[in-house]
Amino acid sequence: MLRVISNLLTAFSVLLFIAAVALWVRGQFAADVVFLRRQSFLVGVTESRSGVAVLYGHCDPASSPWAAKGLGLEWEVERPQPVSRLFQWTKPQINFAGVVVYGGDEVGVAMYVLVVHLPFWLLLILLAVLPGVRLVRRWTAPTRRRRNGFCAACGYDLAGLPTARECPECGAARG
Repeated sequence: MLRVISNLLTAFSVLLFIAAVALWVRGQFAADVVFLRRQSFLVGVTESRSGVAVLYGHCDPASSPWAAKGLGLEWEVERPQPVSRLFQWTKPQINFAGVVVYGGDEVGVAMYVLVVHLPFWLLLILLAVLPGVRLVRRWTAPTRRRRNGFCAACGYDLAGLPTARECPECGAARG
């Protein structure tokens, strides 16, 4: 069961990696903005030329600025802009290694907004860790098996068996 979960997570990570590369290339020409609006909160994802920004905002339902725009899911395609222009109404609270966290009250509106911007290079590194570790473990498995007394091909335990030229389970030559 653990192997199945690990395989699914690895496959999901590879798919997200491919999607991030596609967004990075597309972000040079167009920026997708996806928002989910409700009466008292807003969740959104947008991309810029340098990365992906996740936005969360909430406000008093009585003074909701989103009710006028309509509630629900919205997808827009815009011209790509630098992150500093997307969120120019607030200053970055955290800016470390390209990860920028914006937060604060939007000017003129009674709401709080939190934005986390991840650069594409960091996103790709994070998404490549699990598949990379799995790949290295797969390449080093035969050496590890041989060193621990198992058959390099099938993993059969060869401890206590007479020294023969081949594995009794799969017939592979013992190294």
